[in-house]
Amino acid sequence: MANAIGSETDAMLKNMVGNLSAHLEDYHEFFQNETADGHELSRAYIMGLLKTEAGKRNLERINEEIDVSGGDGYQRIQQFITDSPWSAGNLIGAIAQDTSSLYANQPNYRGRDVGYIIDESAHLKKGKYSVGVARQYAGVIGKVENCQVGVYASLVWESQSTLINERLFLPTSWTADLKRCDQAGIPEEARQFKTKIELALEMIQSDLAAGVDIGWVGGDGLYGHGLELGVSLDNIGLNFLLDVHCDQMIYPPQTHSIGSGIRWARTKANQTSS
Repeated sequence: MANAIGSETDAMLKNMVGNLSAHLEDYHEFFQNETADGHELSRAYIMGLLKTEAGKRNLERINEEIDVSGGDGYQRIQQFITDSPWSAGNLIGAIAQDTSSLYANQPNYRGRDVGYIIDESAHLKKGKYSVGVARQYAGVIGKVENCQVGVYASLVWESQSTLINERLFLPTSWTADLKRCDQAGIPEEARQFKTKIELALEMIQSDLAAGVDIGWVGGDGLYGHGLELGVSLDNIGLNFLLDVHCDQMIYPPQTHSIGSGIRWARTKANQTSS
């Protein structure tokens, strides 16, 4: 029985590898430039990510798991990730459009059912040179730690979900230090400080402009505790479902006249109003 299960698992994994290779071929052009073709390296890198243990991934471990032709595999992967001129933004944009089209071609599809879910995630770091690294709140461990924080967007429909956009959050310890930005190679247009809410709105506007079909936007209390994102989405014409904190003050539209003044009624989000 154990041998049969093992054989079945091996067959499933081989099938997944074959499907992944075919899928990556659809994006071959995004890894090409005038002097090189990084398609083989892109496949090797993704396979390395799949084969290495979560939380312990680094280029050394990835290099141990992959077979890269043409010399020093570690050096080639390092160059592919850090210096190769292929555009991650163009690739992500194509994935967003392809995902939206894939959903739209499914039976019983309705655009209003497509959700755009925003969330941030921290990536723990030990050094100080990774772009955006700082002592900041890391949700993965529930406390302040040295980490990078990214804001991510996934497009969801029924039980399907695909990451389609991302932005790296740059704390003021980075945006206010031009020398540090120069040393890290951060483009000048990316050095302006932006809140996570501003980054989320930037992604939404970018994907809408690219033709991604969005029925509603969802996010946790970070994005719903203030008016900024909700008002912006309302102005765009998007429905949204954003969490609020349990102690969030709510100001209903009803008002009470007191002499010549107006007093707004106040309640708390965790209280039931009649």
